[in-house]
Amino acid sequence: MNWLLMIMFVMTGFGGIPMQDEDNFTMYITRAADWSESEKNPITLKEWTDYVIRDKDLALNNLLFGRNPRTGKTISIKSPGAAIWRDRINSINYTFVYIDGRIEVALALDPVIEKMKQVAAVLKAFVMDYTCVKAE
Repeated sequence: MNWLLMIMFVMTGFGGIPMQDEDNFTMYITRAADWSESEKNPITLKEWTDYVIRDKDLALNNLLFGRNPRTGKTISIKSPGAAIWRDRINSINYTFVYIDGRIEVALALDPVIEKMKQVAAVLKAFVMDYTCVKAE
């Protein structure tokens, strides 16, 4: 897997500009006190995919999509555990990305953070931002 491309997709909101401010940033579902240490107390890929299969609002697609900035073409890469959730109020699709024992969502706004909290409760985990502040 092209990890550089995956990181670009997840951390930049698919546009090449980091989105880590108080309004737009990546949120994490994790069991670790620091999301970057999720591998020490992981949510397993099996746990995650079993959950996604049972949740009627999530769809497992195992792919990430982005736009090649040079050609403008849509590209995809395999990402085991990647799932889509549709915010029906704002008509936004969010990609839940499984990586290193955690689930990440880029450009997380309040509706998806609420969904993440529901998921975290079932997985016996919690939601935090990139500075490790837990979502209330």
